[in-house]
Amino acid sequence: MIKAKKKKWFLSLFHTYTTFWLFKRSFSSISIRVDEEYDQSKPLLLMANHSSWWDGMIAVLLSKHQIKHQEFVMMNENGLQNYPFFKFLGAYSINTRKPKDVIQSLSYTTELLKKNNAVWIFPQGEETPLEKRPLHFHSGVGWICKNSSHELQLAPVTFSYLFLAEQRPRLYIHLGKSVRNTYANDDKRSITNILETTLTQQLDEQRQQLIDQDFHTYRPLLNGNRSVSDWFQFLSKKKEQKNK
Repeated sequence: MIKAKKKKWFLSLFHTYTTFWLFKRSFSSISIRVDEEYDQSKPLLLMANHSSWWDGMIAVLLSKHQIKHQEFVMMNENGLQNYPFFKFLGAYSINTRKPKDVIQSLSYTTELLKKNNAVWIFPQGEETPLEKRPLHFHSGVGWICKNSSHELQLAPVTFSYLFLAEQRPRLYIHLGKSVRNTYANDDKRSITNILETTLTQQLDEQRQQLIDQDFHTYRPLLNGNRSVSDWFQFLSKKKEQKNK
């Protein structure tokens, strides 16, 4: 497996490049819903759906703007070989075609968690269309839970990409409420099924919110240039304030 080789200077450069150029050029806006602030004194496993190449980049973005832990990201080995700079941001590999490599990567994950780090995993194992159900989690997430302490925080995270009146998509991120790792006596497949159900419910809830254009639980994380519709909303609010 390919281990992470985090470099602070590279992470700082990445955040500057992505925040002030890449994300602003690629997204109309990035908004976030945070159900709770995670306990920095305890390890954190962030489980996210995986429908876009952007997901890993967004995970690293959140290490700057939201998550206070030292962060690492489990990444498909082919992807990390194609984009090796990710290892300097905290990415490490998993190769699901080789069982020995899988165990090595999962063991590496538990070692990172023992040090009170945060680890991002995408239990679907590959990019899958946002609307596909069931999500089909690999059982590695269950193995991690069985081999980690009861203090481990298990946090569901959902990413949804939405096109409306703008040329670029909006991204909505939901950091769900964490649960403690109480699964030591359960088998890994049962644990995996429970966590898959949890993430599916959150993703479906997020989907319905976006269909209803109910954005009140989200706050801006990063804005691109204002769209025409944003300007109309802005001017309309100014007019209402003036008439009061």
